[in-house]
Amino acid sequence: MRLPDKILNTACLLGFKKELPQYAGTGFVVAVPGVHGNSHLYVVTSKRVAEKLECCPIIVGFSYRDGTKALLEAGNVQWYLHPTEPGAVDAAVAPFAPAQWDLLDFEPIPEHLFASGERMHSASIGVGDEITAIGVFTRFSYEDRHMPLIRTGNLAMLPAEHIPVKNFEPMEAYVAEIDGLSGSPVWVRPNAYFNAAQKGGGEEKPSVSFDSDTEMTFLGLLHGRWEVSKQAMEGQNAQYTEDMISGMSIIVPAHKILEVINQEELVTMRKRNDVQIS
Repeated sequence: MRLPDKILNTACLLGFKKELPQYAGTGFVVAVPGVHGNSHLYVVTSKRVAEKLECCPIIVGFSYRDGTKALLEAGNVQWYLHPTEPGAVDAAVAPFAPAQWDLLDFEPIPEHLFASGERMHSASIGVGDEITAIGVFTRFSYEDRHMPLIRTGNLAMLPAEHIPVKNFEPMEAYVAEIDGLSGSPVWVRPNAYFNAAQKGGGEEKPSVSFDSDTEMTFLGLLHGRWEVSKQAMEGQNAQYTEDMISGMSIIVPAHKILEVINQEELVTMRKRNDVQIS
């Protein structure tokens, strides 16, 4: 599946500030509209990555528009977890206000591209659909630039109930056949049936395209491999083995990330900032 070029710029690297950058995971930036045509930006990553970064100043890796590497430094970063299910949602967000952001070659993911249950139903997105995780190549670091890395796979299961996950409470999640770094943004393209319905004008588009002829929907955040602990399986009518790894990955649904972003404290901060702009 050929991707819109802008999709490649939705991922960033997160790591520790050291003599040489030490990367901890992947993240992305979400844009929530303000009331004056402005946007409130948030860095989003997995909870597990954010917990690694709590101890010291961090770096956020992007690229400049001229193609060179951009390493932004940040100290005293406050990560926000899910307001009611912090142990069951592997997502963390932090307000983001970079200096000279217009020089950076990155694409914030707008809130209106987020998938919801209703949107997935209307777009006929489901099991078997091809999905794409956007990451940044980390096996070695180019001296002057960051290189995007694409992983593809497919939706394998849409569980009707919360699933057991190692080191987490039972989690609402999508199950997928895909690899990639924790915190990577995952995308899906509405299928041909839905695209045909759009051209016929019978339904409202659930997403705004990055390119004029290509619709993409933000599906969620890549948690990583689905591991199940013995404790999580207690009370289940199933046999547990020490190497109980499913071979599949878990995706934190986009709407769960929005629940983190739309918690009361962050909404209040956005309203306060909008008042200051006015």
